[in-house]
Amino acid sequence: MKEPEVKSICPPTDSIDLLVGIVLEEDQKDSITFKSERSSILLSDGLKQVQIPPGQNCTLTRSGNHLLLKDNDASFQSSLSVEVLDKSELAPKSGVMFYAMRAGRGFHWQKEIDQTYPGDFEIHIGAKGLIVVNKIDLESYLACVISSEMSSACPKEFAKSQAVAARSWALVFLTDKHPDKPFQICNDDDCQRYQGTTHLLQSSIDAVQDCDGEFLVTKSNHVCAAYYAKSCGGYIDDPKIIFGFDVPGLTATSDAENPIKVDLSKDDQFTAWLDSNESSNCYCSPIFIPEEELPKYLGSVDVASRYFRWQTSTSAEVICKNLRDKFGYKNCFAILAIKFLDRSPSGRYTKAEISVINKDSSQEVITIKTQYSLRALLHETFLYSSAFKAVINENSNSQVEAISFFGAGWGHGVGLCQIGALGMSLSGKSYRDILMHYYPRTEIRKCY
Repeated sequence: MKEPEVKSICPPTDSIDLLVGIVLEEDQKDSITFKSERSSILLSDGLKQVQIPPGQNCTLTRSGNHLLLKDNDASFQSSLSVEVLDKSELAPKSGVMFYAMRAGRGFHWQKEIDQTYPGDFEIHIGAKGLIVVNKIDLESYLACVISSEMSSACPKEFAKSQAVAARSWALVFLTDKHPDKPFQICNDDDCQRYQGTTHLLQSSIDAVQDCDGEFLVTKSNHVCAAYYAKSCGGYIDDPKIIFGFDVPGLTATSDAENPIKVDLSKDDQFTAWLDSNESSNCYCSPIFIPEEELPKYLGSVDVASRYFRWQTSTSAEVICKNLRDKFGYKNCFAILAIKFLDRSPSGRYTKAEISVINKDSSQEVITIKTQYSLRALLHETFLYSSAFKAVINENSNSQVEAISFFGAGWGHGVGLCQIGALGMSLSGKSYRDILMHYYPRTEIRKCY
């Protein structure tokens, strides 16, 4: 995943409407089923209209360049509008329910779940599968985002900080996150997690209304690209090192209440810090959020696991398979050695050199760059973070057999740390305190 460079976007003067991709071509769906319990749905391709009554399933199947409606003789053109008649105001579980929707694409928590979305929709036939686009206003979208990214059980001050960050992030990336697609942003972790009204509570709606129209604005009077991740592991990272470009308003800094002086880009200092009690005063640590209480605050598709400190292992067979399947090194047969290089300010590795034996017995050194690529390489699905200490186990032939990882945090570690922000809110900090902690070079401005 390559992040687009941040554009300079001026603060808006009014809210906007969004086009959110909720089924993407890579989901490879040739059929989609949905229904509205409370309202009729009008299907139209500009030439033909069919009305679906409340409570009735509607199944559309791709057939060449047409969409076929199950149990009906109707055949639609390749683009179809889905209008919900007699819409109600945004409310928990209001809208249209879509069955078996992908969540966590490409990550270790990937699954399919039924999800309910407000607003209207467009359905397109893509080269690889159906594309479903949700048409929704920004503020309604945000209420759904904050109840999808984390649980609605989170304190209101956390929800407000997440809403302002998500609002700012969305505005910056509307034009270039998914270029040449019929939507602006998608519904998953590649953009922002958006599961509609499926987990929405009134408290989420209230939190967004309480900070309505507020954005993070940089000193140059542009909206901040307010990145965030699940857990920084104790230190917020530098976007220049993680993404390859500067993000005005963001900087590397400790997530601790009382920071200690440490250089986590040095292996020895990172290892000492990882295993010490000196990192325990970080807002995302169990000191602020006991691990047994954390699951109730996580998003519905998040894994109930250790986020601040974790352990896992990966076999050489998995790494070889990933090199073949994900990175195109089709002849990789065995791993001779792995050298991890270039730690970021948060201790995340951003480069590795892998010495491999190919099927023809030749040897080569493969260089993997970026924390994202390393995480894709070093796990069967996706490694939690590249901030880790690695213990390499060799077989009798002195080849790599497996690697044990002892790591910190989940995600890229740039911007707001969601679990850290939760810890701050539980300790009585306001949403403004939270936002100024994670985005210290910005101001909170009400723009409409």
